[in-house]
Amino acid sequence: MAVAIAAAGGSVALARTNPGLAGQPYLPSDYQCFNNGAGAVQNSCANTVKTYCMALPVETSSHNVQVSALSPNVTHAIGCEATATDRNSQVTWHSGLRGTPAFNAFSVIDLGTVSVPSFGALFVCCNMPDTTLLLTVSW
Repeated sequence: MAVAIAAAGGSVALARTNPGLAGQPYLPSDYQCFNNGAGAVQNSCANTVKTYCMALPVETSSHNVQVSALSPNVTHAIGCEATATDRNSQVTWHSGLRGTPAFNAFSVIDLGTVSVPSFGALFVCCNMPDTTLLLTVSW
């Protein structure tokens, strides 16, 4: 995990990036479908869409969430969404499902800027058709 610290006007902003393999399948039974290499994760189960999620640790409230991914074509297009919750697991923000802006090329899915409540949580889940790649999640 890479951490960058930048000070501006007395405040500290943390920007982090996790490799794709830092997450886990939404359903434990789907572990067999995910392969990793060089930090990226790929759905290797033919003709299926599997959901892969990653918890994103937060110390400050404001975060711009971005996913770096590869969708080979329109029928195999990865879609991701970010969600923030309060300490009682009530959803306080949701990005909506967004896909890669390009096909057959590495691209960034910008999920938007979120304000996470104190003691809240932030996570990303991606619906991954077979052959798609999840490279990194930055926030």
